[in-house]
Amino acid sequence: MAHILIVDDEPEVLVLFREILEIQSHSVEEAVNVAQATDRLADGAFDLVVCDVGLRGESGLALVRRVAEDLPDTAIIMVTAADDPALAEEALGMGACGYLVKPCRPNDLVISVSAGLRMRDLEHARRSHLDELESKVLHRTVALHDAVQRLEESTETAGIALRETADRLVTALTLRSDETGGHIQRMSRYGAHLALASGFDTWSEDEIRVGMMLHDVGKIGVPDAILLKPGALTGEEHGIIQRHPLLGAKLLGEGQSPILALGAQIALSHHERWDGDGYPSRLAGESIPIVGRIAAIVDVFDALTSDRVYRPALPTERACEIMTSERARHFDPDLLDLFMKSIDDMLVIREAHPDLAPPPPPTGGMFAGRRADGVARHLTARETAVLRLMTEGLSNQSIAATLDLRLNTVRNHVQRTLNKLDAHSKLEAVATARRRGLLPPG
Repeated sequence: MAHILIVDDEPEVLVLFREILEIQSHSVEEAVNVAQATDRLADGAFDLVVCDVGLRGESGLALVRRVAEDLPDTAIIMVTAADDPALAEEALGMGACGYLVKPCRPNDLVISVSAGLRMRDLEHARRSHLDELESKVLHRTVALHDAVQRLEESTETAGIALRETADRLVTALTLRSDETGGHIQRMSRYGAHLALASGFDTWSEDEIRVGMMLHDVGKIGVPDAILLKPGALTGEEHGIIQRHPLLGAKLLGEGQSPILALGAQIALSHHERWDGDGYPSRLAGESIPIVGRIAAIVDVFDALTSDRVYRPALPTERACEIMTSERARHFDPDLLDLFMKSIDDMLVIREAHPDLAPPPPPTGGMFAGRRADGVARHLTARETAVLRLMTEGLSNQSIAATLDLRLNTVRNHVQRTLNKLDAHSKLEAVATARRRGLLPPG
């Protein structure tokens, strides 16, 4: 259900369009000119506007321009009595997403509205992705670059300097809620243990640990909406995730440290498969760097034995059965055999570096947020409830149904919450709230 504003100065058109759209379960408001429409838009959030071009007074094209400039989350469809291609091109060029000629059939209106709402959702997702990437790059690469700079400037390649850098990397690379510091600590130690057990001595244990920590740094370029999605990914979403090895290798390859070169090699190759069916380069067998083959084994083991948003952790025995079934397919057979022989050592590592349990949710009627300028901003109890549902990825419609509120009321709560958290999107609002301790880390 969408909230739609119809702008037309013909009463019979307003009645007809309202009836057609309300049958489709949309909520509808009306305006008879641009001034009235502007007031309606200022009073509440609308998903879509259906506007006649030839209004009395100010042209409907003026409204198109204002909506496109000031309300990017609102789609607009133009309606006109004249079949004028030049006018249609002008309206579409200003930002309209549809153009209907009166009289139009009910199905034409329904189809145009559905298409306009779909285009609005896609554009909103695109902007949210860009906003999220900007926020992630701003907040998460500072710590990473600090750790990387320490690597490049350090003349010491082992001991205290590397261990201090490793601790910094754990903080810098905790990129999402199901990829915790515990995962990075475990995976890096599993990898170092397996590398040494295999006789690989090109790098020290600490150096391998640091390199392994960098395996998923490219996920900084993957939206949280995909990383945290509890259901099955679409083909397009799989494609986005599969970019992270190349992005990680590019980020690390720009450094001067040999350890960064090791990290880049691991980042690029840890999703290759022994049988050549991996990504991004479809390498096979021993053409895959040994550190990539090691990382593939230990990363999958930790993923299988850890809780994920889409499933609980598997028992160790079941995880080992799954991995053994992939011997000489996904995994290097000799390295997998060696890993299984070392499973008791791996479990000791796992016990020493568990995932921390999330803290209990805050109690009380309101959370105290704080803006960058130091002015306290408070979320009301209702805004807090909306924010918690936003963490579950619910749409405004689902939040309204859950809280038994009108959709417009929920939109207002969401907008006020974003404003109080200085956020541009729901994803950024949730990330900001978690970073400030207003929500459990999820």
